[in-house]
Amino acid sequence: MEQVLKIYRSFIESREEFKFKKPWLDHQVLGLPKNAKSGEVYLGGNDLLLSLLQDELGLDLPFFLNRSNIEQLNLDVPSECIAVCQKVVELYVHETLDSNDPEKWISTKKYKLLTQQQGQESYRQQKIIKQFEIFHHSQFTNGLRDNEIYQSWIESYKETKLLKKLEQCRTDEERQRLFDPKIYAAKCVIDASRKAMGIDLIEHPTSCHYSPAKDQIAMVSEQNFITDNPELVYTGAYCHELSHSTGHEKRLKRNLTGNFGSSNYGMEELCAESSSLQLLKRFNLPSVTDKQSAAYIANWLKTQQDSGSKDFLSIACHQGSNAADFILTKAKEYQAKLVENLDIEQFRISCLSKGYSNVDTDTLFIADYLNKTAMKAINKFLNQRFDALNEVERLLATGKLLSSSKEQFLLDYDFRDFLKKEHSVLIFDATQAGRIVSEYSLNDIFNTDVDARFDDYALIKQFHASYGKDKITEYLNQLEIDGVQLKGDAEAVDTIRELTDKQYLFDVSDKPSCRRKITR
Repeated sequence: MEQVLKIYRSFIESREEFKFKKPWLDHQVLGLPKNAKSGEVYLGGNDLLLSLLQDELGLDLPFFLNRSNIEQLNLDVPSECIAVCQKVVELYVHETLDSNDPEKWISTKKYKLLTQQQGQESYRQQKIIKQFEIFHHSQFTNGLRDNEIYQSWIESYKETKLLKKLEQCRTDEERQRLFDPKIYAAKCVIDASRKAMGIDLIEHPTSCHYSPAKDQIAMVSEQNFITDNPELVYTGAYCHELSHSTGHEKRLKRNLTGNFGSSNYGMEELCAESSSLQLLKRFNLPSVTDKQSAAYIANWLKTQQDSGSKDFLSIACHQGSNAADFILTKAKEYQAKLVENLDIEQFRISCLSKGYSNVDTDTLFIADYLNKTAMKAINKFLNQRFDALNEVERLLATGKLLSSSKEQFLLDYDFRDFLKKEHSVLIFDATQAGRIVSEYSLNDIFNTDVDARFDDYALIKQFHASYGKDKITEYLNQLEIDGVQLKGDAEAVDTIRELTDKQYLFDVSDKPSCRRKITR
């Protein structure tokens, strides 16, 4: 609580007028704070604290380390931590032992090793708050860029990939162009969720608010937001008001009663702030809290802290997390209805009439669906075709695809037929969808299990990653163990030979081998 309050105070006491930080100018990628090794997202007050700290300290990525992680990296623990977080743990306490006795408190694992005769009946379960220190890679030499173990932990995260794209941009304009489509797509996702919940949206001249009685959101028009990035601030305010709406009795049933300054009002404000912050982080966008909201939340938190009755920060943040999840779930429901009544002609018309800039919400959702369908179909198609082959057969298939454009054409032709028959999707539409997904970074926005765009090269790239060129060393190592030599189509074998130095595993007429020759 005190750490969160400290950040809010520094924000409030700043002499400068509110101006959100632009991560694209600071080489910063925002996201939900997570453990660098496990990828586990921090929850509740920990999430809010670490999100605020990333903004406050300008940390490049939202990945954090605990003491155990640092030990696994064989590094010295820094003298100071970034933050002190907390978690609830279940322990067992012995009522009669002295407080200094090491057996006074035992873990669940140790308790289960006991039997009733050995003393289980003397312990009772109790939940306690345990504090733990949090660190960041920026505290270490070169930000752990040269640490291979750490880099292997974070290389697959979407935030890491986005930072690489950001670092490749040469100008501020290029950096902002990387984020502008994300802002637009995020606004579309929020709007789709509102529609799925059946909430009316009206324009208001001076105020953004949610009315529980009318189940209605009022927003000042985007053009009337006085800032140098009105679309982002509008999206942030929209997230906040939609988060309030999740508390309606038809949805998550939070207590939305209470006048300004009351405990209920303050709890709901923090809940909505936590939810909108999490949503923006999932979209890799910065918080847009203004001074007035920050001052109110800080004052309310201080009042609750002084009362000492409950951990209102954790409670409100937990409710905020539920609200954010609810909003994204509703957005997926909106997408599911679109897919159920898919109008592919309308999708094509939208692409042709608007190009790939400023497409509408429905077009974005359909593009995401088509891209995911095509990319998953590639894996299914390749599995059916190559899973049953042995190493020799896969090597020869790889050689043929690398050396013959005809083989690539035939594989592509078969996949087109597979995609149409199995999923009723044409390759042309999948390619259009892939371009939209790429432009608007929809794989980041929709947070799906597909992290690539479909294009003309997707099939061959996935083949080489799963069965082909990227697996050659693995296959040849197995042939060496089995005492097998590669023998087959001369052009295919020659192509594979050029990619390895293990020439003794090839059966070639101009270079006799003393090893026994086995053809699978």
